[in-house]
Amino acid sequence: RLVQLRAVRSWTVRDRSRPHVVMGDFNAVNLWDYAGREASFAALASQPMTAHMAAGTNNSAAGGPQVIAQMEKAGYVDAFTRFGTPGQTSFLFSPEPMRIDYIFASQPLIPHLVDCRILVEMADYDASDHLPVLAEIEYRATSNE
Repeated sequence: RLVQLRAVRSWTVRDRSRPHVVMGDFNAVNLWDYAGREASFAALASQPMTAHMAAGTNNSAAGGPQVIAQMEKAGYVDAFTRFGTPGQTSFLFSPEPMRIDYIFASQPLIPHLVDCRILVEMADYDASDHLPVLAEIEYRATSNE
């Protein structure tokens, strides 16, 4: 994932001053979701099915999961952290609540975020093992964008 992330950022770096999103199934967790819930994070890390997602590709002693941290270091904001509550789930087959699906906003887009949520009502449809994440953005482009 870290290699894939570097490749994506090599394309998006030229658009850093323009509003854009990077979104999808990152198969990695954000430590924000586990603040005060360290036991839940430890339980994920101990399960064979979810350990690689809890590790976020590289669970190094120097900072824990790196995939989401690298997106934030590149200047992106996890839209869900602006409107959601830690401990939500987007991956239905996890033994513990786990959010691995993200919408990251570039810096110019952040003031235009109106909402971000996980559509938990979609869990009854059995269409996927993931729940959709929805971000609402109010943005009006100017003539030079």
